[in-house]
Amino acid sequence: MKRHAWFIIRLVLTIAFFVWLFRNPDLRKQLAAVPSPSQPVWLLPAFIAAGLNECFGVFRWWICLHLAGIPVTLRRAAALHFLGIFTSLFLPGVVGGDAVKIALLALQFPQQKFSAVLAVFMDRLSGFVVISSWLLIASKIRGDWLRQTPATAAILNTILPVVCALAAGLLLWFLASRTKLMQRRFSRFPFRAQIVQIESGFDSLMADKLRTFSALILTGLCFITFSLVYYFSAHAFGHNLALADILTLMPLIDFITLLPVTISGLGLREAVFQTLLPPLCGIPAASAVIISISGFLIASSWALAGVPAFLAYRNRQKKSPTEPAS
Repeated sequence: MKRHAWFIIRLVLTIAFFVWLFRNPDLRKQLAAVPSPSQPVWLLPAFIAAGLNECFGVFRWWICLHLAGIPVTLRRAAALHFLGIFTSLFLPGVVGGDAVKIALLALQFPQQKFSAVLAVFMDRLSGFVVISSWLLIASKIRGDWLRQTPATAAILNTILPVVCALAAGLLLWFLASRTKLMQRRFSRFPFRAQIVQIESGFDSLMADKLRTFSALILTGLCFITFSLVYYFSAHAFGHNLALADILTLMPLIDFITLLPVTISGLGLREAVFQTLLPPLCGIPAASAVIISISGFLIASSWALAGVPAFLAYRNRQKKSPTEPAS
């Protein structure tokens, strides 16, 4: 029971968010009146954009693995990537996709267990750097537009300090860990070996600048293609959502839905779309919810590519539980 407690809590919170969303009778009437996609042709580019997002993610993950010193083929990196997003979306329990990837890499490379953690850290770090930079630039350029209503202003004014604090903390830790004073203090820490390994991860990022730059570029492409999924979904339902608007809003939405509150951000994402899109983009609340759900379903459909990898690893585990997967 303890093993699945967090999943049960997140499931309850997911249901609670949807109940809260649909408590409004006007919203329920609007949802009932929302037709099927009036321009379904836009669903195809949305699906393609979601696929490109995953392709860019595969290449970024492959680069991060090599930066961490784990020599895997692109094919295996792709299998791990899709297995990770599949387990994150569909499997119950507290183990996320990143933990699954780390566990499988540790089986194949038992001498490089921390390198697997480092690869995931680099993958997430590149995402944080790009999305936080995008958010800071967007808030500087379109801050007045984002603060048009008290609700939207509250979201921006809550997220910005958190992002700035995380970025500042990360930068200070990176710089301080290289001073002689902090190195002497770290020598008293019980996890000094892990701290040194994380420092070596930063060194790897700085040493191979071409790969690091490539990972950041791929992260930017991931963000753009992921935003396009919702942009095309809005057009499929007949709403002329401006590309600049969705690119401005998606960093906020991404940071909020990263919170491990609900399953895959369901319910929470719809609540944020309903809060942001009507006042800022003139899209009805019901349509905002539909756009959010349809974009999520289209993006998540690519997680099914992880099914063959999941079945292959499961069958191999049954045949030889102690044998590392190849």
